[in-house]
Amino acid sequence: MFALRAVRPLRIAAPLRASFRVRTYASDADSLLDRLTKDAAPGETVEDKRRAKFDQYNQKLAAKAQERGLDSVEELAKKHREEEVAKRKQEREERARAYADQVAAETAAKQGSVEERDLALQERLRLRREQEEARKLQSDMGESQSGPVKPLSSFLDVEKIKQESPENITKLWAGYHTLRGKLSAVIPASTYTRLIETARKYPQFVIPLPKTESVVDGEAESAFEMQFLQWAFLARPTSVSTASAPPSAVLYTSLAEYKLRQEFAQPALVLTHYTDLVESKGIVLMRGDVTERQTAESDEVKQVISQKEAQLLALCTQRFYNMDWSQHPSADEELRRELLRTFHQDPEAFSLEKLLEASFKFG
Repeated sequence: MFALRAVRPLRIAAPLRASFRVRTYASDADSLLDRLTKDAAPGETVEDKRRAKFDQYNQKLAAKAQERGLDSVEELAKKHREEEVAKRKQEREERARAYADQVAAETAAKQGSVEERDLALQERLRLRREQEEARKLQSDMGESQSGPVKPLSSFLDVEKIKQESPENITKLWAGYHTLRGKLSAVIPASTYTRLIETARKYPQFVIPLPKTESVVDGEAESAFEMQFLQWAFLARPTSVSTASAPPSAVLYTSLAEYKLRQEFAQPALVLTHYTDLVESKGIVLMRGDVTERQTAESDEVKQVISQKEAQLLALCTQRFYNMDWSQHPSADEELRRELLRTFHQDPEAFSLEKLLEASFKFG
């Protein structure tokens, strides 16, 4: 299991709002996502790419369904969902039993002496603090519930995958996560090195996430929810040298929740970067886990943000962190560098208007 290095919480300046509304012609999250990916594949939308992935892996998934005695890919996906629901139910029952045991222990402690109660209280507070720190990457995260960050070897045969070409690994990685409805990407080692270089300088930042939209006098009035991001650097796998860039996780948390709970805030999205293949194949594997929470009205579990919103956060993060600091920047890149510096060095002067321009300016 990877061990996270502690990241010192950043003081958020009072003027930085958790959400805001502006008069702008900015589009919604779906349109912005398509525009951000337009340069990579002209004329091809995110939905086109997703549809192509499903078509490409349909035969393999059908074969897998047949192996399990199922008639179709739909039945395979349904079976997977049923297994996930059963797993979550079992885990909720286990948490309920653990809570009952804790209550019983607390009740027994109250019957002891004052000194014993004080010692028991200190121990419970210590354990609770440790559990809260780990909960960021643990609670209600679907497949990630069994630990803070799953090592790549826990769900992928690393030695077997090393026998494939980078192109085949890219296809297999995308297909694996498409079936499970998860965000994924394969990043060139050179790009990841630039991301990490910027993250070491500026490990925390904010990204505006478009939300609801209304129209007044023909102009779009868009609402934005601020997402606070934090980089955490993980222990390197034993298969790579210490000279390579470390694996990492990026936590995205609603700024309103972060201001309220600081390091105990629950992330909405976690992007994990695996570097097991960085030296042998020159690539880094990325996967995104969106937090799921049970609704108060029923046992239904819903994602805190949509998959498209998660994609938008990941793409905007690349706009700010994929920089070559040895090269002279363009005007747009200089604006993004200025925002990163100001956020860390002079938060009182941080401009939401400039942030919005740098995040969603095209052309």
